[in-house]
Amino acid sequence: MAINAADASVNELGIVIDSAFIISASAIAVSTGSSTGTINIQGSNDLPAGLAVTSLGHPIPVNWINITSLTATISAATIAIIPAFQVCYRWLRVSYVKNNGSAGTITVNMQTQGED
Repeated sequence: MAINAADASVNELGIVIDSAFIISASAIAVSTGSSTGTINIQGSNDLPAGLAVTSLGHPIPVNWINITSLTATISAATIAIIPAFQVCYRWLRVSYVKNNGSAGTITVNMQTQGED
């Protein structure tokens, strides 16, 4: 899960996905309540060497950008899709940007396909 039942009344960032061996991906967002906003897929090409790491040793990329063609609008309790896309970024994550700040949750599930 890229974002798991997060508070949709505030902006949220999903987990960092190491996409070194991912060829394609897609995302489905599920929202509850009356919140509205936008889901964006973000990419980073930061090199793994030299990045700070989490307490579990996972790299923390610094430079992120919205992939402009990979967005979905959230309109209250709804399901939105970001269709399958090719992956050519070293790292991926999902960003949720709230519009109205109303109550609700946001969950984004990503599916990836790649090579072993």
